[in-house]
Amino acid sequence: MMRKQKGLRSSLAIIFSVIALVGLTANAETLEVKNKGYVDITGNGAVEKSVVTLEITADEFNLSDENTWNNSSDDGSKTEFMGAVQADEKGAYEFNVFLKKSGKYIARIGNTGFDKIKENQILFINEDSLSEKFNELKTAAEANNLEKIKEIIENNRFDIGIFSSVGADADFGKAASFMCEYLKKKPNDVNENSIGVIGEKACVLSILTSDGFKGFGQYKDGFGIGDLEVSKFYKDAFASELTAMMKSDDPQTIEQYNNAAEKNIILCLIKLGDSAGNVKDCLELYADKIGVNKSKITTDMCRALMNENNINDYSDIKKFAESFGAGNGSQNGGGSGRGSSGGGYSGKGSDNTPKLGDKTYSDEYMPKNNAESAVIFDDIKDYEWAQEAITGLFGKGILTGREPKKFMPGDSVLREEFVKIIVKSFELSVVGSNPSFQDVEEGAWYKGYVDCAYNSGIVNGLSDTEFGTGKPILREDIAVMISRAVNICDYKFKNNGDSIDFADSDEISDYAKEAVDKLSAAGIISGDENRCFNPKQSATRAETAKLLWAVIQTCEK
Repeated sequence: MMRKQKGLRSSLAIIFSVIALVGLTANAETLEVKNKGYVDITGNGAVEKSVVTLEITADEFNLSDENTWNNSSDDGSKTEFMGAVQADEKGAYEFNVFLKKSGKYIARIGNTGFDKIKENQILFINEDSLSEKFNELKTAAEANNLEKIKEIIENNRFDIGIFSSVGADADFGKAASFMCEYLKKKPNDVNENSIGVIGEKACVLSILTSDGFKGFGQYKDGFGIGDLEVSKFYKDAFASELTAMMKSDDPQTIEQYNNAAEKNIILCLIKLGDSAGNVKDCLELYADKIGVNKSKITTDMCRALMNENNINDYSDIKKFAESFGAGNGSQNGGGSGRGSSGGGYSGKGSDNTPKLGDKTYSDEYMPKNNAESAVIFDDIKDYEWAQEAITGLFGKGILTGREPKKFMPGDSVLREEFVKIIVKSFELSVVGSNPSFQDVEEGAWYKGYVDCAYNSGIVNGLSDTEFGTGKPILREDIAVMISRAVNICDYKFKNNGDSIDFADSDEISDYAKEAVDKLSAAGIISGDENRCFNPKQSATRAETAKLLWAVIQTCEK
């Protein structure tokens, strides 16, 4: 949030949430600040009219690490600012801090009203230093002065905005060479705002094919794709595959790095992505570069493309798009496809529905027709908040009782039950079998549902051999499965607000954080009275009905 401060300078208003953040967890914000030194730090949630303290230290000075205290003495040299202010009658507070030197800092805020110290990382660039070093880089490039460029990348990289950990691993001599070449060749394409990401590319190139390169998964804080449009489609799940692809391509210039990164992220999206809609958006964005007519890029084509194995270059994408629907490409994926196990993706609502077992918990209690929605359960009168959802989903044939007239709203939902609910809710029809789960028996009522959800990419097992049959499904896994189903079926949520910072957000597994954020931003989940999501707890049948009903009401194409 950029704003004018006292009409004289720009600063960043850093809003710390009421939820306490300890350590640089995935929930702690990383805040980029660029100005002449003044930072306005504001927040709320303190006890009214109480003292709020702030300490800003260099990033490498970790107060939580025992080694900090055992192996060194705090002589104050690592502390950039320490002070206190009084919160107002609403618990709001404000600090005005001067930071002279560009760098990584940790801001820690304490108050008796916080459960824990709030801790955030600040990436600060002094505007005067940025301008000075940028001009020095341009001059050095014109003179082919690699030593000067090397010196800046090695010793002043924060001044030009290279904060990524890839900068610390770089071969600075090689990085200087790559940067010099690009600055000479593309002088008009580089400015003070872009020099940092150009520097990141040079650092990656300097170690990409060496033993010093840790893989893209280790450089989540940046690796030179921030200025590429394809960056919005990149996911951490692509890291391993992207590393292998980029090493194989072995780019030798920053331009080649850009081209390789664009191509390989697109290929990763096709191979490892979970949404045909995202693939469609990406291919439309790069249609000219791929050489394909945008009219050929349809959701059905992209869904089928994601089920192909031999897509290794732009030419393969172009060929598939041009032949799709003309006899050479098909909605059923042609080859063996990703996770097809002999079947193929037949899309939503096709005739190739999985052959499901004859017996479920209570399929005999399903409504005769979807119009039936009367209250047919006599054990939900104490669940008024969920009655509409339960009867609505029953009427649609999605939820059933466990016994005649018994919904058993307080029972936990088992993993196989929820898989069935997801398949029915989204009308999924991916065929094929998955023989690897030893606890999913042939002929079991849920096997077809598990196969369908697994081959759709919606659910994984607890391990390669265990699905988790008979175990209650965790709340965070419910969020993940719903989010994946929404993506795969190309739905979108009508509501897109801010995600919730749950009080127990540090307990949410990494693989589930994005899904939980997405559902909370859409208003699907909101937490309990203590603002906790309770990710490791199971959900009751009534809670699950309420959740699924909200999803159905909120989704749109």
